[in-house]
Amino acid sequence: NMEKTTAYLGRPYSFTGTVIHGRHLGTQEGIPTVNIPVPARQMLPPNGVYFSRTIVDGETYEGVSNIGVKPTVGSDEVTIETNIFDFSRDIYGEEIEVIFDHFSRPETKFSDKDELFRQISMDCRNAKNYYRH
Repeated sequence: NMEKTTAYLGRPYSFTGTVIHGRHLGTQEGIPTVNIPVPARQMLPPNGVYFSRTIVDGETYEGVSNIGVKPTVGSDEVTIETNIFDFSRDIYGEEIEVIFDHFSRPETKFSDKDELFRQISMDCRNAKNYYRH
């Protein structure tokens, strides 16, 4: 419950990291993500999809983040990746902060990439609705 976590911490739960290259699978499907390494000394919330905000150069952008191993595409390494809405800059090597506002759903293994990307599109629509309220 990220809303309770925010209340307990007195601030939103977030990660800061330098943007690194991923596998570029989202970019190939028109849903690019930025990836940051998992912090060595920070507890991770449960694997899953989160509605998030990302701070880049002092500007805040809404989006959807995933924490987990990406079981549909065969990864076993935990990653933090974020699709930032209405953002197309190349920010590899830049430091960003990703703020986790709301847990949407647990990480799921889909039957194929098409099903995965249909769900990601739905996640994006749900996040945009969340931020409109």
